Amino acid sequence: MRTSTKGIGYQLVDLTTDDEAMKQVVALGYRQAPVVVAGDTHWAGFRPDLIAGIKDPA
Repeated sequence: MRTSTKGIGYQLVDLTTDDEAMKQVVALGYRQAPVVVAGDTHWAGFRPDLIAGIKDPA
């Protein structure tokens, strides 16, 4: 697991090499990357406003 500059832990997944991850992203309805999944919340694209609201579980 990596940690962002804001101290949020994350996992980078390459959709070009991980077929299961690609299926999950498509099942969520996305057709573009990046896709962020944070618990029950998810979105596509770079969204600093939504990233700021993520709370990293301790």
